[in-house]
Amino acid sequence: MKHITTILLLLLGLQLSTQAQDVYSLERCTNLALEQNLQIKSTQLNSDKYGARKGEATSNYLPQIKGEVNYSYYFKVPTQVIPTSAFGGPEGQYTAAQLGLKQSTSLGLEATQLIYSQELINGLKMVTAGHNITMLQVEQTKEDVVYNVALAYYNLENVHVQKRFAQDNLASVTKLRNTTQNLYNAGLAGKSDMDRLSVTVNNIQAGYDNLLNTEQQLYRYLKFLMNIDLDTPITIDTVGLTQAPDAQLLEAGVNVDRTDVKLLKNQMHLLNMQRKNALAAYIPSLVAFGGISYTGYNADFQPFENINNQMYQASYVGIGLSIPIFDGLKNKYVHNQYKLDYEVSQTNLQLLEGNIYVQVSEAVENYNLQYEQSLSLKDNLDLATGVYNDLQNQYQQGLIGIADLLTAENSKREAQSNYVSALVKLKTAVLEYNKATGAILK
Repeated sequence: MKHITTILLLLLGLQLSTQAQDVYSLERCTNLALEQNLQIKSTQLNSDKYGARKGEATSNYLPQIKGEVNYSYYFKVPTQVIPTSAFGGPEGQYTAAQLGLKQSTSLGLEATQLIYSQELINGLKMVTAGHNITMLQVEQTKEDVVYNVALAYYNLENVHVQKRFAQDNLASVTKLRNTTQNLYNAGLAGKSDMDRLSVTVNNIQAGYDNLLNTEQQLYRYLKFLMNIDLDTPITIDTVGLTQAPDAQLLEAGVNVDRTDVKLLKNQMHLLNMQRKNALAAYIPSLVAFGGISYTGYNADFQPFENINNQMYQASYVGIGLSIPIFDGLKNKYVHNQYKLDYEVSQTNLQLLEGNIYVQVSEAVENYNLQYEQSLSLKDNLDLATGVYNDLQNQYQQGLIGIADLLTAENSKREAQSNYVSALVKLKTAVLEYNKATGAILK
């Protein structure tokens, strides 16, 4: 009677708790995770950072303008040595002179415009390629999160059904023990029958307690993936969890569109550009420049006054050609490093494509196996339940002993567990198939 009361209280508490909780479908969990997951946010911010880098690289092609304001005062004007012949004196003789003034004030503008630099052209392309890589990393992170959400959800479905079976089994065996207690009191059953039933009840209860603990951990992990408050009470949608699978066998030879393949190919593209850019360092670059300035002078310390109250203008324009001649073969070796990295990536791509073929083939085979087994195990569950119910009636009529009934009860529990696990494995097999073919977000 004590266990029946416990079960009723648990069922009542579960019902009240469910009413207070918000029901989350797999689709809802997936959408929340895609919107709020912290790992996705982190990779997205990294991608946004590359967008800013693209703007930084583009800015190198725009005019670079800077202004300068200078003020100088010499306590002693620098002395310069000049040939006396410059003033009509004899050749070979020199005289010291102070040609400058103590105070000078200047202000001006200087502008440069890059005309051509192959390194910067390649740099902009590389930043764009890097941005594409980070966007693919965001996509890959989303795939991982969706996979983990679905896996946690399926395991919660498994736990929920296992709990329901455990509650039904606990109620059934507890009722049977109470009946046996009455038979024992009337001298129609032995003490060993009571003990064996108590052991069975305790085992079922222990299994149920473990399921409660597993369920709590899975809910906590699911809420973490969705980035919602871990204390928020939620429950999964449990409608139709034990229905027979409505599916069909899969076939190999499908189109595979994997993000990790795209990511590796984009990384190879970036390596190829980096390799070419190492040689671009040997290509001359061309820059146009110009400036204008105004300078005033004074022989005394008067920061805001100039001789003749005048500032003298100077202006210039020009073109500069920078020609690399010899860098100790540094860029040649950098080029060789990128070339080797590219060859390593080519090998890794071949390995990845081979692994994908194996993964898809195994996913198809595993799904087809789980599909067939789920159908067989459903029939097995129906048979085990029917046998147990029949033997239970025979036991109550005194036609069989408790050992046969407990054997049937154990077989029924095993059939229940196997069937529910098969359903979860079937759903997980679909998940693995979608992951292997790159369709997990589609």
